[in-house]
Amino acid sequence: MRLKHFVLYVQDPNIWALFLSHYAHNDVAHLLNNLFAYVIVMFYILLFETSRRRFYMVSISIFLVLPFLLSFINLVVFRDLFVTVVGFSGLASAFFGYFVYAFYRYVKEHHIHGLGYMFPLTIFLVNNLIAIVLYYPSLIQYAALVLVFLVICLAVYLIADRPGVLKMFRLMKTALVDSTLIGWVLYGGLILILFLEYPFLIEPPTPGAGAVANIAAHFMGYLFGFFMPLATFEIYDYLKSRSYKDIQL
Repeated sequence: MRLKHFVLYVQDPNIWALFLSHYAHNDVAHLLNNLFAYVIVMFYILLFETSRRRFYMVSISIFLVLPFLLSFINLVVFRDLFVTVVGFSGLASAFFGYFVYAFYRYVKEHHIHGLGYMFPLTIFLVNNLIAIVLYYPSLIQYAALVLVFLVICLAVYLIADRPGVLKMFRLMKTALVDSTLIGWVLYGGLILILFLEYPFLIEPPTPGAGAVANIAAHFMGYLFGFFMPLATFEIYDYLKSRSYKDIQL
């Protein structure tokens, strides 16, 4: 195979590069940076994911479907922005988005059974609010809109499931008070991944820093990893529960 099969030249793409470019890297440092991020997030996913079947389905979608989707976006939307595109960071970003959903399902299935999809959406809104405040002050007017949605989500929580909210705070307090040093490190990593990794992924690149990070790929990858399982499995669970109720009737 030739180099053009592993590097996506946006002005001269080929079917191989649409897929393989997401597994190629500019240099060893680029590879190690993406590999480190992938290993860290995969550790937390395996720690909290409660369904092996769901893990396989999401992973296959990220590894096999997302590369073509990201390449298509690069060719159609950002054709004049990049000359070449390589790197695994878009796929790694998807796993960070997926982790938010995996963590939500863990809390829902093991601690707060009535927890709804507003919980991961609230985390997503907080991430966007942090990103706007830190890196995109020109979009500060949208931060107010995000804040309004965030307040609405919290209000829905308090009205719909106040005992569940109080139980969540008790769980957090217990976990922090009873933790060892290793526990504190693990919980610190959990907070960083839940609330600070997304803003870091879409941080504007530094001018003149060499190869430019594909922020669009990070953003779209995170959205795919977050919303694909959220929509797919929440709809599946809803339809399954409706079918069960129909059978009982």
